[in-house]
Amino acid sequence: MTATDKSAEAKPVIERDDRDAAARQARVSEKTGSALKPPPVIPLPAKPSAGRSSSSSAASSVGSGTAGADAPQPPLLAKSAADQYRRRLRENLAGFVDSPADAVAGADVLLQEAIDRVAEAMAKRREELSAERTAAGGDTERLRQILLRYRMALEGLVTM
Repeated sequence: MTATDKSAEAKPVIERDDRDAAARQARVSEKTGSALKPPPVIPLPAKPSAGRSSSSSAASSVGSGTAGADAPQPPLLAKSAADQYRRRLRENLAGFVDSPADAVAGADVLLQEAIDRVAEAMAKRREELSAERTAAGGDTERLRQILLRYRMALEGLVTM
């Protein structure tokens, strides 16, 4: 062997991965199953509490008995329902190798079911807010809090 042959053997072989970071992450996600985890919840910015009196806190609970506008909205789907959708999705993913068309068709049905259920839950939330709006009458503070809850509901939809 020549000197150049020895130096070539001593250097480790490094394969270049020309895929972008998103493609590499997708590959890692496929291997770890992390693609099945729900996306992280994006926290809403904290509202300053200075200037809020106990009367405004009390006004938020008057009427329908719901939490004030500063309280986080409950999820549209219960944890058990969300877990059931994830389990069914994993079953579809596992069946892809044996029957790709059936797995994709099953995922389509599953997504439509989830969309329908979320739409029903969102419609119910809107009806509750509408009833609170009507019950608030001309109480500006209650109307302000209800408006903030409308905003939170809409933000929850458009950031999904």
